[in-house]
Amino acid sequence: MDPRPGAAGAAGADTVRAPGLALMLALGLALPGAAAAQGVALSLEASREETRLRYDDSPPRDTRITRLAATLRETSRPGFQPGLTAGAVWLRQDGEPATEGLGLDGVFAGVLLRSRLPLGGGLALLGDASWIWHDVDSREDDRTTTLEWAELEGRAGIAFDAGGWELAGGAFARSIDGDLRVEGESTRPVEGDEDTGAWGELAIALDRTGAIVIHGEAGARERLGVSVRRRF
Repeated sequence: MDPRPGAAGAAGADTVRAPGLALMLALGLALPGAAAAQGVALSLEASREETRLRYDDSPPRDTRITRLAATLRETSRPGFQPGLTAGAVWLRQDGEPATEGLGLDGVFAGVLLRSRLPLGGGLALLGDASWIWHDVDSREDDRTTTLEWAELEGRAGIAFDAGGWELAGGAFARSIDGDLRVEGESTRPVEGDEDTGAWGELAIALDRTGAIVIHGEAGARERLGVSVRRRF
């Protein structure tokens, strides 16, 4: 057994991260060829969320996360739309001594999969899955504090397309697994305090290939995002 504090949590997190990293690499190699042959959608999003993370058996910590994201998705097949996402992330946290008063920043990257099943009359069933890895840190007084986590999520819902706009909504479930590391001190596992919630989205067409999208969530996280999307 590894005697280091939090070693078991680190090993558990690796079982979540390794398959996601392998899948991200595979899609990263496959997606450009599919995009060149058939077409993609590119979206740029700014979002803000509030969630709660838990370390060991400590009380949940209020966490605020801001993201700027770029997402590329293959769109030619409604039933199977793989994608990649990456961007910058900023994190602030209350109540946790290791991160109190720190501004952590870094990057995230992940893989996405969407399925859309038309029902007729403008209605469609939606299904999404994603695996996203985050890595943020802060260096203060020659000590580095790092928060690294992987987030696995699935969501389902229904959409109504009215032509010039589309309204969608449903439910989601997530699993968070990662580590909080303080240089020279400790490593502690991190997980989400809640795992389920609801989401809603309004897409307004700008022209035949472009749209602005407003996305909101409640439950495991309170989130609001605005994105601009363009199909090529």
